[in-house]
Amino acid sequence: MARLFLVLVMLAFGQTATAGSVTLTFDDFQCGGAPATSGSQGGVSYTNPNNGFIGVCGPEVVLGDDGLSQQMKILADPGVRFDLVSFDVDANYEVFKIARNLFNAGRDEEVIERGGNLIEESFFWDVGPQGELAEAARPQRSDSHPFLAITGLRDGEIIARTRIDPNGRSSYQPSSEFADLDEVRLAVTANSRSIWSSDRFLFGCGNQCGKATIDNVVLNVQVAAVPLPASVWLMGLGLLALWPLRRMRAGG
Repeated sequence: MARLFLVLVMLAFGQTATAGSVTLTFDDFQCGGAPATSGSQGGVSYTNPNNGFIGVCGPEVVLGDDGLSQQMKILADPGVRFDLVSFDVDANYEVFKIARNLFNAGRDEEVIERGGNLIEESFFWDVGPQGELAEAARPQRSDSHPFLAITGLRDGEIIARTRIDPNGRSSYQPSSEFADLDEVRLAVTANSRSIWSSDRFLFGCGNQCGKATIDNVVLNVQVAAVPLPASVWLMGLGLLALWPLRRMRAGG
């Protein structure tokens, strides 16, 4: 009876979920031929939209502007969830800023709406009370600007989201909120064709903002338990029904 009880317990719990660490090295992305723009590893798939673009190829994911795609995705296979543990990042971005209070009334809003190259546009703006571009109004490099967005989703719903400045970093570890996900999006938000703002500054770039390179994405991957088919449950119930008959024969 004890053995039969053990069998039924195993049936009740079915196949247990499995988990493990997976590092996406992107080694399947190589130069030459027709470079791949997607791949898969360890229960997830991922995109590398710029692989094969002019001057971009190899075992890493490059995001940028000025013709480059700004976003990549990591997608879980069916029945898989993952935690985003860390990733390596190398960035070469130049974002500039100019104080909004240096503009004549309303001119800062016009600049935001028109967009474009901040460096070139600044030479034609009507800045200052006399309509002259004072030296202080020339764009200055922004020492810190969070232009890399990280978004975690589950079943299409945003679970966690943050933005960081990857300049000067070699790696990044997100918060524990980036857990039990089925999709992660990494995107650079700085674009040389747009000008954006905060309460105090306008931000923008020159001809190109730059590039951010993503590599060695570490995930903690969980594969969900697989429900047992009905036939297995019927077999277990059949064994249980036969147990009294076995005892009667043994007693006789």
